[in-house]
Amino acid sequence: MIRNIFFDLGGIFVDLDQSATMRELARLGFTELTPEIQELFNSYECGFIDTVTFLARASALSGNDNRQELIDAWNAIIVGFPLERLRFLERLKNKNEHRLFLISNTNALHLERVSSLVGEENFMDFESAFVKCYYSHEVGLAKPDAQFFLLILEENKLLAKETLFIDDTAGHIMAAKKLGLQTWHLIPGKEEIMELETKLAHVRPGT
Repeated sequence: MIRNIFFDLGGIFVDLDQSATMRELARLGFTELTPEIQELFNSYECGFIDTVTFLARASALSGNDNRQELIDAWNAIIVGFPLERLRFLERLKNKNEHRLFLISNTNALHLERVSSLVGEENFMDFESAFVKCYYSHEVGLAKPDAQFFLLILEENKLLAKETLFIDDTAGHIMAAKKLGLQTWHLIPGKEEIMELETKLAHVRPGT
């Protein structure tokens, strides 16, 4: 029986253009994704550096000192947050049949962009639907690290076999399966989170 649900943010609730950020950053001077640049991105996503430091280093690496252009390029991946997904989540919460958690690889700038897109009040409603939101830059861990999943399970005294994890990234799904979580690899553009109740009816241990 599924008692808990872990939701990803991007690709599940928020529409993404996966290639947009690198496309826009290339226009500003990032001609290739070097190990140094990848390390910078990872450090920011895991909260090892703050936004001011991230932008300063990004500016130095790209040779572009226009911080707003860098922010816009960084946030280009985020393209929409359909309100029907928020309303679905609210209905799911009100049924009080599952404990809901958000587990997202993200950062402060992306969250600000999401809040701006959907509206601050709607974003507050979104976050309040969850028992807790676990953001990679706040906990210092990122999927597919097993410790990210274990942190949530242990902190909330949850059983993996009673927990469904929903994500759009195959590697994250594989990591969750290894820990015994039930999973739904949602394919954006082909599936919608509003199909969750149908999926729940067919979830079996080990699927």
